[in-house]
Amino acid sequence: MVLHCLGWPIGKSVGRMAILLPLLASFNFPPASAQESAVADSFSDSRPDLSPVVGAPISASPRLQKPMTTLQGKQVVINGISLSIPWVQWQLEDNSVVFALSDVALRSLGGIDLLDTDDPQIQPIAWRQTPLQEQPQRLELPAVVTAQARYLDLTPLQRNASWKVTMEGDRLKIQTRSILQISNLLLGRSLGHVFGPHDIQWAPGIRWQQRYVREGGAEFPVTLLHLNLNGSEADAVSLAPIWPDDENDLAGIAPIGETASQAQVAAVLNGGFFNRNNKTPLGAIRQGGRWVSGPILNRGAIAWDDQGNVAMDRLQLNEVLVATKPRPSPAQTNPPISNENAATEAQPPKPAEFPLISLNSGYLKAGFSRYSRDWGKSYVPLTDNEVLIYVKNGVVIEQKETQLAGEGQFPIPQGNPLVTFLVVARSNRTGAAKLPVGTRLRLQQQVSPPALADYPQGLGGGPLLIQDGEVILDAAVEGFSKAFINQRAPRSAAASFANGNFALVTVHERVGGKGPTLAELAQLLQSIGAQDALNLDGGSSTQLLLGGQIINRNPRSAASVHNGLGVFQGGLAAP
Repeated sequence: MVLHCLGWPIGKSVGRMAILLPLLASFNFPPASAQESAVADSFSDSRPDLSPVVGAPISASPRLQKPMTTLQGKQVVINGISLSIPWVQWQLEDNSVVFALSDVALRSLGGIDLLDTDDPQIQPIAWRQTPLQEQPQRLELPAVVTAQARYLDLTPLQRNASWKVTMEGDRLKIQTRSILQISNLLLGRSLGHVFGPHDIQWAPGIRWQQRYVREGGAEFPVTLLHLNLNGSEADAVSLAPIWPDDENDLAGIAPIGETASQAQVAAVLNGGFFNRNNKTPLGAIRQGGRWVSGPILNRGAIAWDDQGNVAMDRLQLNEVLVATKPRPSPAQTNPPISNENAATEAQPPKPAEFPLISLNSGYLKAGFSRYSRDWGKSYVPLTDNEVLIYVKNGVVIEQKETQLAGEGQFPIPQGNPLVTFLVVARSNRTGAAKLPVGTRLRLQQQVSPPALADYPQGLGGGPLLIQDGEVILDAAVEGFSKAFINQRAPRSAAASFANGNFALVTVHERVGGKGPTLAELAQLLQSIGAQDALNLDGGSSTQLLLGGQIINRNPRSAASVHNGLGVFQGGLAAP
């Protein structure tokens, strides 16, 4: 038997339960107000504002189709302990009041397992009153899916499990008689840190699966969000790259929950790599046909369009500045020409070409790199002794020299990013001298492979794992180190399947060991039917958020990240 409330096999739990059960057996349930005064006051500065829920339900059980008024919050006091959990309150047409909690948060309170369902409007649960209860009680909770979350009606738990649910100020107060919720909270179990096999139609276009997959003699816990990218308007979802909204500054990292809340997504998987020191992207970000950040090192990337078509390949964006000499001064306009060199003087000079290393990237290498307003309003030097070359409407208008990395803020010119931008010369003063003020510049761009240029959205990662059903992993070709290639770590990946489904995937530590290598990840994804697959940033960055909660790991162990693959309900994509 397994203690579902605690996530421990019973053989490993006897010592802990021997200590815990006497404590719980003697636990008194004082009036809620007295109990809360001892615990919840320390959380007073974290209480959120109470606000109306914006937007009608996308999918809801019949009873919850037309709420008259709706309030929401993120602070719940359960048995006197304050937690950050999304909740809503509806007043229905018959004036009855319904309280609901986020489904992901509800499963983490203890004693509640989410069961398989094909109906997003109904969520069956298995409910236990005590840790030693062999046969759980099955209840069905009506569900409501909104643009960002899925809420479960607590009425069946109020009726069948004696839950008392009330409002107190801007907080939802829940009091239960189940020692499972109390033991769970006393042991400090984190929300989201639950893994149990299930298959849940979470929303019309999102299916949430968790299972163990065997690969190479080991078993790995795998979490998948299967997405319907090409369904009808009612059940389709859409993808868009998202990153922290820090005053339009591309440099910066944040907890994935904050980024998801800002972007108003239903789900998000962490995305590409980034420089953790200067918090800048290290891979492609393409949004609405615009290169926000360019790819590097011919690494793998995913690209998609608004019709649900997805492609994965190794990606290059080759940019070259083609320069012509500055305009001559009036005194030089008509110089005397001798007969013997007239033909030579009449030949126009051959334009000089200057390849660019990167676009709006934290990838630092000697040469020229380009930064547009998509990087932000200003540029802070990333290395010592850089030369900044300002280009406005295709003409060099100014040069500046910097000293130390991180010192000073230099405005990036505003305008069409194809003709107005900042060129940064790193360890390349000789090259910078060839671009004096007045030089005319023309930007040439070429995408390889050319087919990826037709997709308006994209995100870089790497290495590419699977293409057309075959494992094509070659991390060295994509510039990854030997240590990275051989590392065993949690993994994030994007995968497409023969049936047209697309999935966001996380794979964690094998039972009794460490996470998969890249080769194991590729083989695992191939074994579950992936036709194309791309590795994304992993390790502590690996995190999959659904309905505002991280579902694949303990949130306390999740690192801040730069960007992610955001999932929007009802085909509503980011602007």
